[in-house]
Amino acid sequence: MEISSSKFIKFVAACVRQAESLPKYSSRFSRKDYTLRQHVVLLCLKVKTKQRYREFCEIVDLMPEIKHLLDLDKVPHWTTLDKAFLRLKNCVLAALLQVESSGFASIDATGFNRRHASTQYLTRCGMHIRSLKATFLVDTVKQEILDVHRTTTRKHDSKIVLPLTQKHRLRVLCADMGYDDSKVRRTLRNRGIRPLIPHREFMNKQKYWNSLMNKEMYHKRSLSETVNSVIKRKYSDTLYSKHWRNQFKELTLLAVVYNIDRKIRLLLEVFYRAPKIEVGESLVGTYKKFCSAYGTPRCVFYPCCGYDASPSMAFPYVIYVDINPRPIGLLYAAGLNAYCCDAVQFNPDAETDLLILMNPQLNAASLTPKLRRGHVICNNYNHTADELSTDHSFEFVENLETGKRVFRSSDD
Repeated sequence: MEISSSKFIKFVAACVRQAESLPKYSSRFSRKDYTLRQHVVLLCLKVKTKQRYREFCEIVDLMPEIKHLLDLDKVPHWTTLDKAFLRLKNCVLAALLQVESSGFASIDATGFNRRHASTQYLTRCGMHIRSLKATFLVDTVKQEILDVHRTTTRKHDSKIVLPLTQKHRLRVLCADMGYDDSKVRRTLRNRGIRPLIPHREFMNKQKYWNSLMNKEMYHKRSLSETVNSVIKRKYSDTLYSKHWRNQFKELTLLAVVYNIDRKIRLLLEVFYRAPKIEVGESLVGTYKKFCSAYGTPRCVFYPCCGYDASPSMAFPYVIYVDINPRPIGLLYAAGLNAYCCDAVQFNPDAETDLLILMNPQLNAASLTPKLRRGHVICNNYNHTADELSTDHSFEFVENLETGKRVFRSSDD
């Protein structure tokens, strides 16, 4: 079956990879109708789609590709999925939440709604339900959630930060003024963590201490606010479980789903920002014009090539040389003659008829000895054309295009 590349397919595939660390079944006495991994992935997808259990199971039943990825012959009944969530242990969610830390983190708290009835009904009955306080420890480099603390009380922030950061290897921790406490600062420094927490300004010395803080690094704390906003906008700002224990699990599941979505986004950013082989249409036209005027060269030497593969669109045999291994690796993988070495010390294996000096990082005098006889196509980057104009062993022929000049060796 051919799997499409929709966002739900990518999300489910990422959830399946994340759940591979879990045991296959939650108990050896399980009926083995469905695996623990299937239940976890379905619960994550339910959070992603923002559906209730009944509607979610009906929607999944209409997704053959999702069922194929999960190896499901039939979708479980909605009560099965509900009971699987109620039986789900916190250690399972903690295993899914494990993220490798970069050492730079920020911490901030937010509230989640726990009410299910309408505001009018609660006001008429005189009921007041407090929101659940969630504190997220966020990696400021990858913008992923490292850990989460949940409480139904109004526990002070300074009492939460030390237990939450205890099992993580951090170098810098950013927090707002609500975490200002001398014990917190002292304990974090003893753990090797640099606290970036502003002081409450009661005296001039606190103002002076705050002026010494690295403002650029401290303002990374705003990423915690971003994570809080993303979770509430994309998934939910209300916890629908009745019991506080299940609400804790539901909140941890939100953090797991956010991390999986974030990893997918990071992979896409790396893919689209990754350097690729470049072929310039104007350069290809210039090279073809050269072939029409002077014939096709048998061997072309292109030093300091970078990611440019335009000469291969016009010439049969091109030697690419660059000291940077990344572009050479891509050119070599594309089947081109690419060598990672110093262009000055490189000796071509054939007699060079054409030397291309487009934006070279080296002087022309160090590269022209590679040309036995023939022509040079160059621009005036690093004054390459001016240097060849003063060289008596070369004579200017013509301008193929604006900025692209042809020189001929005087030995011809």
